[in-house]
Amino acid sequence: MRLEIGGGNNALGGQWINLDQCEAANIQHDITKTPWPIDDNSVDEIYSSHCLEHLPNIAPALHEISRICRIGATAEIRLPHWLHDCSLCGLGVGYEPHFHSYGPQFWWRVCNEINCQAYWPNCEKRLFYLMARYEPENTLDEARKLFPQMTDEQIMRLIPGTSHEVRYQFEVVAVHDPRTTERAI
Repeated sequence: MRLEIGGGNNALGGQWINLDQCEAANIQHDITKTPWPIDDNSVDEIYSSHCLEHLPNIAPALHEISRICRIGATAEIRLPHWLHDCSLCGLGVGYEPHFHSYGPQFWWRVCNEINCQAYWPNCEKRLFYLMARYEPENTLDEARKLFPQMTDEQIMRLIPGTSHEVRYQFEVVAVHDPRTTERAI
């Protein structure tokens, strides 16, 4: 199964199953309520775009993702760049507020550090953070001129406003996966 979390009325469609509370969803459910109505080990791929920052507490959703996914499943979670000026805003009438902003250090610590197992109590599986890809904002060209010695990734990672979105890639692994490390990125 390929599962989109929080696709709303503009879900991917096709081979993707949309889990959302809106009427257009294939599986209509409020993702803040657990357990989700999806069988254990039934999902091969997860996609979520600009949804998880709207949750008051992300931990239950991450635990549900690990529960419903098979080991080896992949997840792409797109979130606002943590330094973007809209990362913690509600965009106006009809939009839910952003409760949290997540950067690579958060994902590394929760998913990859040696003590991350404390975050995944009573779990057989967890997310393993693989990488982040930055999506440029129109101000990237201006920053390139100001900082020619920096790569685009360095600019978008470190300079507010040069990236609007980060696409995080994960793999679902056993909770005691040997790739866990004490090093931070």
